Amino acid sequence: MKTYFFSILVRGFIAASGFLVFLVSAKLFGADGRGVISYGTSIFATFGLFFSLNLGRTFVGKTSQNESLKKDFIFTFMLLNIGAIILTSLLGYCFWNFSLSAHEHLSAHMLIPFLATSIFYVWNVNGNLFFASFQRTHEQEIIILITRFALVSFLILFTVIDVKNLFYFICFYSLILSLGSVSEFILLLRIVGRKHHFPNWKNLKTILQETIWPHLDFLSFNLYPLLLVLIAGKYLETAKIGRINFAIQIINLIFLLSTTANIRVNAYVSNFGFRTKLEQIKKLFWWTFFVSTVASLLALLVLSQLSTTSYLGSFDGVATLFGIAIFSIPGYMAYQFLNPILLEMKRIKESAYINLFNSFIVIILSPFLIEFYNEIGSMVLFALFHIGLLFGQYFVFLRYIKNVTEN
Repeated sequence: MKTYFFSILVRGFIAASGFLVFLVSAKLFGADGRGVISYGTSIFATFGLFFSLNLGRTFVGKTSQNESLKKDFIFTFMLLNIGAIILTSLLGYCFWNFSLSAHEHLSAHMLIPFLATSIFYVWNVNGNLFFASFQRTHEQEIIILITRFALVSFLILFTVIDVKNLFYFICFYSLILSLGSVSEFILLLRIVGRKHHFPNWKNLKTILQETIWPHLDFLSFNLYPLLLVLIAGKYLETAKIGRINFAIQIINLIFLLSTTANIRVNAYVSNFGFRTKLEQIKKLFWWTFFVSTVASLLALLVLSQLSTTSYLGSFDGVATLFGIAIFSIPGYMAYQFLNPILLEMKRIKESAYINLFNSFIVIILSPFLIEFYNEIGSMVLFALFHIGLLFGQYFVFLRYIKNVTEN
């Protein structure tokens, strides 16, 4: 339990530093500046999710409860991560270059520091699962803690000096996160501690084939909130995107509680199997739900006060947007807890079909609700997407349990 509470501490610090990033950038650059940051990060986070191929989850599924396989395959998976980073940078640039709405929200010189975030967004998808598989998340979290301390120090410096240059802000922000990811990558190489040769093409082909369905399922869960910002960029001005981003960012801080629990569930699945640890998973679920609910209500109370001050005057109405976003919590939790179990039960293809259908429906609705209802429509879409996830994940899980019982 000590390691779990340390994880909570680290994730809590991530949440606090993330909120501090918003406060500082909101003070210095207002809703327009937040809109630029939101749009730029959404581009590279979207391509980072897509090209990450969800290699971390594939690694867990392929090497579950087999230490020898973990050491044999980890180097191959890390090489694939490097390729994913390169592709993310190139495709992110191409999207900006050919998109008129991207040019409206993001200038050419602003694009440069966002390119570096490709490292962070790809590694952020896979890194936790690699460390969890080796049961070395504690060491990874120490690096995360150091990285976040560096980020907080940078924010304090910018606030004291009162630097109002958005380009410099994005440069330092991207550099710190990228260096943190590189440090985690190097640490994992040291943990493995073995010499490796470049894998043959047969192994690479097999790994890529095995990533298809887990990755499609992962995209069906993670991609839409980023696409929502890019779709909104076609209909809304930068300041409104900034307000949408703020509401999503705050709910993402609440989501960190479920993400932390997901790391523990993945470790259970990888090393013991979910049936052996079912009682621990249930207790973890209800504890996470309780803390998430309390944290959401407190955040709503704080936001309702902050958004009326001159400090965050350009974010008026964000408390309402966040209030709508709270309805997404059960769906987010359902995915984080049940998906590792569905992966072990070999039901990930069925999960992917249902979640992709859910994503398709919400994407179809997006232009209409955003055009007619602006920020409110955007947050309703965000909540509807996660409500669909809730029903989809439980449907697959309960169907599997029913089949097992009948057989």
